[in-house]
Amino acid sequence: MMKRRNIIAGLALGLAGTIAILCGCGKSEAQEIEHYIKTMGSDQKAPTRDNYMKMLADMGTKAVDPLIRHLDNDSDDMVRAYCCLTLGKIGDKSAESPIKKAFKDKSADVRARAAKGLTDLIKAKAIPDLIRLLKDDHETPRESAQNCLLELGDSAVESLINDCLVQSEDPFLRNQGMVILGRMGKKVTPRLIELLENSTDPDVQVMTAKTLRDIGDKSALEPINNAAEKYTGKDEKSKKTRRSLDGAYNELIQK
Repeated sequence: MMKRRNIIAGLALGLAGTIAILCGCGKSEAQEIEHYIKTMGSDQKAPTRDNYMKMLADMGTKAVDPLIRHLDNDSDDMVRAYCCLTLGKIGDKSAESPIKKAFKDKSADVRARAAKGLTDLIKAKAIPDLIRLLKDDHETPRESAQNCLLELGDSAVESLINDCLVQSEDPFLRNQGMVILGRMGKKVTPRLIELLENSTDPDVQVMTAKTLRDIGDKSALEPINNAAEKYTGKDEKSKKTRRSLDGAYNELIQK
């Protein structure tokens, strides 16, 4: 009797599974896309969202228009955020403008994912937008922009130097630029030494010297010392700059 009940239960489960499959097959592709997009919402865990993002990315360009529509209009912050990521993975250039628009989204999570989506989509062409995002009021988008610029590597170096350090007088943006360059490590040492030697801005020179100190490349010792020796004035600014440069020099020696 027990064996018979187990067989009946097994048949019932099999029938239920078959019905579920048949019902799923009855969905149109458009309905499936809508379901996948909504399943990337805030009420789902990250692995689930990631799985549905992959399925949408695998569907390719047919998912682009629905994703853009949800990016523009969906009330769920996480749906909009994952739409940015998914559009970046699909790689259809029609998504460039909608993702750039998301850089001004009210949600910090959306702005952060927009940085990654745009980087995946247009690579180095995203650099100006990423640098502007370094000034975001929220830490999450700033960190995302930093990571994207690090991912772009060598192609971002000149923009970081010119846009963040040379052409900007914003201390916060300058600091953000130096943080990223410092995280790039010794490969940027020659370019930073060049900046140190050629800049006439004492604040830039000090920030550059401190970044070289943090990188720990002792080939920067002589350039830092040479820069320091040029500050011989008795005014407070000259003395402060000299002390800072000497400090970076001495700390680099100890590394």
